[in-house]
Amino acid sequence: MYLAILTRLQAKPMPGHRLFGLGGWISLFVSVSLLLSGAALAQPKEAADFQSALTTGTPELSIRIRSETMRDDGKPEQGNGLMQRSQLGWRSNSHHGLGFRLLLVSSTQLNREFNDDSSVKTSDYPWTPAKDETDFTEAFVFWNMNENSSLKFGRQKLDLDRTRFVGPNEFRQTQRFYQGVSGELAKGQPLNVFVGYFLKERGPDTLERETDFTVFRASYEWLPGHTLLGSAYLHDRKTSSSATAPSNKIQTVRADGKIATSSDYHLKYLVESGRQSSYANGTIADTKYLQYGTSMNAPTHFLGVYQETLGGNGTIGFYNPLGLLHPTQGWADKFNSTPAKGVQDTWLSTGYNGSQWGFQVDYHQFKTATDLAALGKELDVRLDWRFSKKLLFRAELANYVSDQSCPASAATSTHISNACSMKRVWLNMNYSVW
Repeated sequence: MYLAILTRLQAKPMPGHRLFGLGGWISLFVSVSLLLSGAALAQPKEAADFQSALTTGTPELSIRIRSETMRDDGKPEQGNGLMQRSQLGWRSNSHHGLGFRLLLVSSTQLNREFNDDSSVKTSDYPWTPAKDETDFTEAFVFWNMNENSSLKFGRQKLDLDRTRFVGPNEFRQTQRFYQGVSGELAKGQPLNVFVGYFLKERGPDTLERETDFTVFRASYEWLPGHTLLGSAYLHDRKTSSSATAPSNKIQTVRADGKIATSSDYHLKYLVESGRQSSYANGTIADTKYLQYGTSMNAPTHFLGVYQETLGGNGTIGFYNPLGLLHPTQGWADKFNSTPAKGVQDTWLSTGYNGSQWGFQVDYHQFKTATDLAALGKELDVRLDWRFSKKLLFRAELANYVSDQSCPASAATSTHISNACSMKRVWLNMNYSVW
């Protein structure tokens, strides 16, 4: 039944009622129907034949309701939004390791008092990417060659290396996905290798782009709990000009691990260095990346200090179009584009994660990477209340205070200027049925 529902839903937004969208109503209707059905969950397993494998499997269903309030000193009006995102997925069982995965995501605006179109230059409201969209973010065939090695063919999300350089942007209403092939070898083993090649990419702005994107990743656990990782991301943006969206390659080396200091506490560390340079038709100048940090961790709480530097040469900063931009460098999204002089982010982070409630508090100080001129500071706070294992309420605050003068030109700019102070507040309700 679930497979039939999934395959009949269209992959693009469907016309309908403006407030919610027909795609959103269908997704919500299916969500409620599945919830009320009370069907037993099938666990992934090796089936006796292909028919059994394709018609049995594991469903996935979640719903998120979010309100967002945003106030940017560079815009005359306060932004307000109410939106929902529902996800309906299915992973089939396998036969001889072969199976498929589908994930349908429907994002709809329930109330919009903000700018969701990056081409609109003169909006009085702050910009946030939250368009109406109904699409499959995952639609691939998988082949589990053995317990530790697998291949994927088709549309898929990537969640790699802390998602700093390649990430799906799960925080957003619409996520990034790719079309191509990927393989992971020796997963869970001391030596792990990931390779991917992709020909199309769709970003959180819902625009699909032709690309030629190759990923190489290899990690080695040289001691229990201590890992060395090397990565290369080769990104040829076929349909973009080299001036506005340059093709580039990013190469990184990372060392991380944890050291037990007692039966309840352990010390985590991270050191990562990288370099970006031109690739294919790109003319981007060489820029560097560096992050290091440490944290003391217990089962329910932690305290850490970190520093991340994205370089710049005075003309262009470190370019990271495929990475997870939120929540890196603060949650207010003031540094989604690296300044021409680069950015150095130093922050403290602490948090608690209990059985029913939790919190996280981060404090950032931003400076230019080349001359350490003050850019701004930010306080981020998150509060979680777990009503049950399936229902989570979350409140988040991002308060960015600029150390610069907010230019008048910010009122007619699409992108958010880090020279202007900004406050964002999110209220979320997340319900996971399966």
